[in-house]
Amino acid sequence: MGQLQHRASAAMNAYRRKGGKQNRRKQVAMALRFVEYLEFEERLRDWDHLSAHQIIRYYKSRRELSARTIYNHFLAVRELVEQVRPDLIVPEPKLELFGQPKQENRK
Repeated sequence: MGQLQHRASAAMNAYRRKGGKQNRRKQVAMALRFVEYLEFEERLRDWDHLSAHQIIRYYKSRRELSARTIYNHFLAVRELVEQVRPDLIVPEPKLELFGQPKQENRK
């Protein structure tokens, strides 16, 4: 377990205990997938070096996922970043890039 993963799992431990168990487990799993991406793809070694650009690249690397799934990843990443780096604002993904169906005007 890398240094980023160790700190992330410690930060998400209190979050995991509250609320609905299944949802929290899924969000923690998504957050840890984000940490794995940072360690192996972005070669990030310290949370102080995390930027919005790396978060956006993470979204872009997951283009095969649906818009709803990407939004769930965003919620998990936002929760993680609030725990480990509260000064960073997590950018929202542009959901129209992920195949979100266009809403029709209904009469």
